[in-house]
Amino acid sequence: MNQRLPPLYALRAFEAAARHSSFTRAGEELAITQSAVSRHVRTLEEHFACRLFERRGRSLQLTETARMLLPGLRDGFEALERACNTLRVDDAVLRLKAPSTLTMRWLLARLARLSPEQCP
Repeated sequence: MNQRLPPLYALRAFEAAARHSSFTRAGEELAITQSAVSRHVRTLEEHFACRLFERRGRSLQLTETARMLLPGLRDGFEALERACNTLRVDDAVLRLKAPSTLTMRWLLARLARLSPEQCP
């Protein structure tokens, strides 16, 4: 791995945009804005020095280069997901991350109201 790889976030944005044929729907899936997806794809286009999408109005079409890149990315993301799934202990566990002030002032009081019967 001597060559510099493009950023993972850019590869992920490209894969989602290619799958949906839409920067907007890719952004919704990734919880980022459409313009962020567009910037991430532009980062990849600059990295590879080629276009990945033909933009025709609101329509997105993959270029031939993008069609060659996409299967390898899909395989790679599936492999990453399988590798990470081996470390998942319990999918029934809910983990929350919140600012401490929200946790102390709001969340803990509401969690205390839950009875054991309400929790699986």
